[in-house]
Amino acid sequence: METALNILSVLPENKAQIQTFKASFLNEFETVKNPIEIARRIKCVVETFKAITDDNLYKEIVIDALDKEGGKCEINGAKIEKMEGGTKYNFSICNDNVWKELDSQIAELSEHKKNRETFLKSLANQVDEVISTDGEILQSPIKTSTTTFKITL
Repeated sequence: METALNILSVLPENKAQIQTFKASFLNEFETVKNPIEIARRIKCVVETFKAITDDNLYKEIVIDALDKEGGKCEINGAKIEKMEGGTKYNFSICNDNVWKELDSQIAELSEHKKNRETFLKSLANQVDEVISTDGEILQSPIKTSTTTFKITL
């Protein structure tokens, strides 16, 4: 009987196997009749593993196992370590007037920058150059993008 964990046994287990699998996959993928269907299935696999790895129960089980191993271990070339991640500080409660003033200035400047970028974007479809109120020649911003695709499940 095939179980969810048994499926993992056919997947790559280290960096070298990942690269070999990738090369083999891409070689076969070039000749497949329906690449869109394969892309959909890959998206499902990615979302499945993301859902698993984001789940707190998964994390708790791994951390408990790492605790039994002294906080770290190595398996097939992979180092697995317990760590503290996502450390954050809340400086707004420090009552530091210098920090409060800097934070206020940054917020104000960020808003001014955002408004200026909106204005400059509006020039993009009008003309190549505009003379600003202070006599400087403004050029339209350069817009770049990358063609890709998205899959919504």
